Amino acid sequence: MSLRLRAARVFLPPFLKRKHFRRLFFIAAEAFDIPMPALDKRSQEAGLRLFSLFTRENALKAIAAGEAGAIGERLFRNARGFGGELRRSLGVKTSADAMAAARVLYRAIGIDLRGGPDGAIVIRSCRFAPDYTPAVCELISSLDRGIMAGLAGGGELRFSRRLTEGYDSCRAVLGRESGRG
Repeated sequence: MSLRLRAARVFLPPFLKRKHFRRLFFIAAEAFDIPMPALDKRSQEAGLRLFSLFTRENALKAIAAGEAGAIGERLFRNARGFGGELRRSLGVKTSADAMAAARVLYRAIGIDLRGGPDGAIVIRSCRFAPDYTPAVCELISSLDRGIMAGLAGGGELRFSRRLTEGYDSCRAVLGRESGRG
């Protein structure tokens, strides 16, 4: 494990949390083709709440308009690039490194993600789940699919259950690439 990743596991400076969160928000706004709301004077918690409501509202609109597929592809593609950048900057080399990096990133935005080197992922709590319907969660999880593919250097994240469907946790597996772009 790289020194950068080890350090991030212990302490992620607030400026890096803000930087990565803003990037994630920008990726979502860009996928919806809507300007990102200003976050400058908001606390981290207020920014997360705004992200939750922003993504819920725009996902519901996309679903109603029949645009969920196209939006999901843009979310995935843009998030995969972000995940790849994090992979390089954190020195991720192995599956275990990718899961450790994901844990750091997700912890910073209120998601308790645990992943093993075999690709199994469990999310016991998610700060966004109370605001999302199952359909919204499915669409917005395109961000997760992209980030994980970028961090791992490929692969396809597949959820088998979600908190928004009434389960006590989300379960997913990051498996081999299935030809998705």
